[in-house]
Amino acid sequence: MSISVSINGYYGIFALKIYNTAGEHILTLAEKDLAGPEVNTYSWDGKNKGGHQCASGVYVIYMIGAYERKIARVVLINE
Repeated sequence: MSISVSINGYYGIFALKIYNTAGEHILTLAEKDLAGPEVNTYSWDGKNKGGHQCASGVYVIYMIGAYERKIARVVLINE
């Protein structure tokens, strides 16, 4: 799964984190200090921070910055 993030005119700490619907932290895809506008694409292989495959279901992606927060929901389907 690819996740594209466009950040316009943003400076400061940025984090992209995945949580399950119970609010448990699954994985941090990115955490860095931005020095300006960026467009990045991150990949998630459906695994948690321990390297184990996550169950099929709905997950919440948080883009967290000092002045901005965005939320997206994704569905992971394991075949």
